[in-house]
Amino acid sequence: MRWRLVIAAAWFAVCFTPVDVHADPIDGRKSCTKARGKWAALPKAEGCRIRGEASGVWLFYDEDARGRRYLKARAEMKKGKLHGFHKEFHPNGRLRISGQNEAGEEEGTWTGYHPGGQQAFTVAWVNGKREGPIREWYKNCQMATKGSYVGDAKAGVIDGFLHCNIIICRTITHKPA
Repeated sequence: MRWRLVIAAAWFAVCFTPVDVHADPIDGRKSCTKARGKWAALPKAEGCRIRGEASGVWLFYDEDARGRRYLKARAEMKKGKLHGFHKEFHPNGRLRISGQNEAGEEEGTWTGYHPGGQQAFTVAWVNGKREGPIREWYKNCQMATKGSYVGDAKAGVIDGFLHCNIIICRTITHKPA
């Protein structure tokens, strides 16, 4: 009698547990099926759909200049919105952009890279708006821009550095009106 009660309780817990409670991340067909989802394989994207909404890790594809398919982005989705890590890639496979999303909005520090792997920028985001410091670098790793944003608008002094080959030639200062 006890075993029947235990089995019934376990069955009830598994069948009626909300999808969001699953501890394992959904990052492939197997984990999608385990979360009672349906794997969607589209021409330019693939990932898991739970109750019709994108969930878990999604992969996005594009074609390079020669028409070859490559992984353009890998991002985490929750209830149809970007939520969690977000990574984009150059056609050569190197990281292009890395950051976090919260309910479809950029959040925290995002970092970008040149095709050769050198850091291209860092920018802070709060609720989908640029908020805080921004730094940009040329491919030769020299500073290109330094400044900050408030409410998605340039704030204070934005310094831009022009370079001539390898050395910085002059500094341009932008002051808002």
